[in-house]
Amino acid sequence: KITENDAPRWMVVKDGLDHGPFSGRELVELIVKSEVLADHVLLNMDDGDRRPVKEHPELREFVDQARIKREEEARKHALKKAEHAEKRTGVAKAAIAAAVLLVLGGGVAIFLMTRESGGQEQVAQADLGDLFQRGQIEVEGTAGILPDPPRGGGGGMRRAGGGGRPGGFHGSYEDAMNIPIELGDVNGGGGQARLSPGDVAATMNRSLNGIYNACVVPELRRGGNLGNVTIDIAIAGSGSVMGVSARAGSGEFKSCIRNQVSRVRFPSFQAPRMGARYSFSAG
Repeated sequence: KITENDAPRWMVVKDGLDHGPFSGRELVELIVKSEVLADHVLLNMDDGDRRPVKEHPELREFVDQARIKREEEARKHALKKAEHAEKRTGVAKAAIAAAVLLVLGGGVAIFLMTRESGGQEQVAQADLGDLFQRGQIEVEGTAGILPDPPRGGGGGMRRAGGGGRPGGFHGSYEDAMNIPIELGDVNGGGGQARLSPGDVAATMNRSLNGIYNACVVPELRRGGNLGNVTIDIAIAGSGSVMGVSARAGSGEFKSCIRNQVSRVRFPSFQAPRMGARYSFSAG
């Protein structure tokens, strides 16, 4: 691994200038912060190997994480700009209405201006769903990998011979992760390979439009305040979803998320099961 024997051996070439040397841990932190990018050249001073960061297999996961984080920040910035534009439009409409209504009569003006002001909070939530449905904003999320449940607890792993690979949908993330599974041969060449955060995020992002329309938009229009939505997902080695738990919203919203995410199909991997956490901003 890049952080083993972690001496400062890595030089980074940015804009024609050498930076470093950095240890493996320092290099990973710089990549995650987007201070070192995929196209920057990396030099290993121990063996003279020189190539772009994106061509290092051990760094691809961190490059993907940084890219997804940048995209999420850009999406949030675009969302704020859209919200500010909507608010400015609302203020302009109110000013025009006030000018007209002053001519028509003070009593009617007071009624309509009060109605305009009192509805701003609901409009901000409802318009977020409308903006999404009209294609004026795009939504993407980020993902991370959750640790396995501790061995010896209610769920976990057992040696080969006592069961098979898990499958089927078990409801919540917790229920699915507590299904005993077969450990298999952990010493066999890469037999426990799992999906990366980038794999999980890419798969979920392809399904997010449907999830947003089916679950988020109705919840916002019911007056729900979701903020950042976190979804824990138990994934079988076949790529099927075993269990889902949403960590925000009403019971109706959580049930909708479970139903939608249960239909998502991930790439298969060699481990029998893994847990992942996916997050996106809902305003």
